[in-house]
Amino acid sequence: MKRLLIYTSLFFVIIPCLFSCGNLNAAIESTSIEEDSTEREQFIQDSIAHEQFIQDSVEQATVAAETIARLKSKFTEKKDEFNDVVWIKPNNAPRYTDRNGVYCYFAIKNGIAYNFRFRYQYYADDWLFIQNMIFNIDGENTTIYPDMETDCGNGGKIWEWCDESVSNSSNIDKYFILGIANAKSVKVKMNGRQYYDTRTLTEAQIKTIKDTYDYYLALGGKFE
Repeated sequence: MKRLLIYTSLFFVIIPCLFSCGNLNAAIESTSIEEDSTEREQFIQDSIAHEQFIQDSVEQATVAAETIARLKSKFTEKKDEFNDVVWIKPNNAPRYTDRNGVYCYFAIKNGIAYNFRFRYQYYADDWLFIQNMIFNIDGENTTIYPDMETDCGNGGKIWEWCDESVSNSSNIDKYFILGIANAKSVKVKMNGRQYYDTRTLTEAQIKTIKDTYDYYLALGGKFE
């Protein structure tokens, strides 16, 4: 009789345990499957993102190579004889300061473009002593305050000019350059100490600034 009671007790203890252990194993197996599925989904997403990055990089490299090939002949390279810097200027930029003109240029060192610059030259009979310039770009006004240089000669002629580094910390930044590069119309008002004068950028000048900007980016240039 005692043995029967013991066996009966063990039955009621072991059987629930078996069912409980079975449920536990099933739960563990289910959790393991879910974790494997999540890891696989993450692996697939990471793989897709990596492939897209590679594809984008290849496309960007292709576009850059095409841009360089298209624009290279429009620029003149001049190596600085005292260091490894090569200056890149548009072919149609004024060769001398005593000429009217506006253009951008930049440098290359170790194969990478840097130091994108904006240059404006005013050549006339009378001094302005320019203090600021207002650029009307497709109807929107932007005022810049460049550091101007002055000189004179050539039978009483004067020239004033600036040569500014384009920086995101200045109002002569990449957005100012982009505005000009993509504009249909750009007018400039040069405000002097007592007088002012106005100029209108030609289509060729606007196009050259855009070409210089595109060429700079294609050669790895950045704006800081």
